[in-house]
Amino acid sequence: MLSVDDLVILPYTTDLTQAGIAYACQTLPVEAQLNRAEIFPHLRQLVIEQAAELAFRRHLSMRNVPHNLTDSSAFSGPARACAVLGGRCCDVFSYAIFHKWKIHQLHQDLKQLLSTSAPLSTADLSTKQRSDSDLVIISFVTGLVTANLWETKKAKSTGQPLHLVYPLPAIWSRRSSWTDLSPIACKSESNQPLTVTMVGQAEDRAIQTEVINLASRRKIQAQSHFYVLTYLQLAEMPSGRLGVHSGKLGKTLIIQSHEWGNIWVYGMKIYLAGWITRGELIKIARPDPSERSEWQPVSPSDKQLAIPVSELRPLEELFTKAIEWKKR
Repeated sequence: MLSVDDLVILPYTTDLTQAGIAYACQTLPVEAQLNRAEIFPHLRQLVIEQAAELAFRRHLSMRNVPHNLTDSSAFSGPARACAVLGGRCCDVFSYAIFHKWKIHQLHQDLKQLLSTSAPLSTADLSTKQRSDSDLVIISFVTGLVTANLWETKKAKSTGQPLHLVYPLPAIWSRRSSWTDLSPIACKSESNQPLTVTMVGQAEDRAIQTEVINLASRRKIQAQSHFYVLTYLQLAEMPSGRLGVHSGKLGKTLIIQSHEWGNIWVYGMKIYLAGWITRGELIKIARPDPSERSEWQPVSPSDKQLAIPVSELRPLEELFTKAIEWKKR
């Protein structure tokens, strides 16, 4: 049975968000089928998952816990590093707590974390890439996000960083024919200059990036030859529309100010709750409770199971076992 003293609480540093964003943006070609209401929350979830994974690996190194790294890659999408302890792959399942009042309650009383259940995906548990002896870490991440234009503008007004992305439609990002989209040109109606980063693929399918400095109401043509244009990125909130035109497609895409999504996560803390083997997890996972305490992370519709946090094992026990496994 876990106690509050068993929780490992790690600081959430800016570079964790930066690493999470780099990973999340690599998934955009795969996630392009998500609608615009789903894509930005999904990307923020990927950011906190990668952030927690990296924070966990750093903690292992700081504690001198013997481990090595391997790529945990799905059938599609970018590879993701995974810590291996004693030959056992260790996956970190992370859950976001983004509401201010929920964060305040948790910071005031950590026992609430022990009385909750973590939602689980049946797909995660049934993966063929893992065995029953592999390990699962359950973590919770507190932080703030900007879910709409007003919140994004407020964050910017207080000097917070932004990472605004606009995933392009399938005709640009998931091409049926491998042909050059050139010439590609951008034009901004914002009052201030904008720096636009275009990300896609070149003829050899390598990731290609070009940065364009846009003066107000002036068309600039890209120098690179993009065969796929996956997304555009801004670090500043635009005050007007932005257009991108492909001569090959004969189409101009107009992006409204409110259509950009800020996927920067203003993280606070990472709570590593505990660990369990996959085999044990499958045995004790139960249907996700319909009645959940108000501060708990919401279970997405595709998550049907849950595990009580109190039934996890303390991480200190895992660290000791890792040392023993190394000696064998």
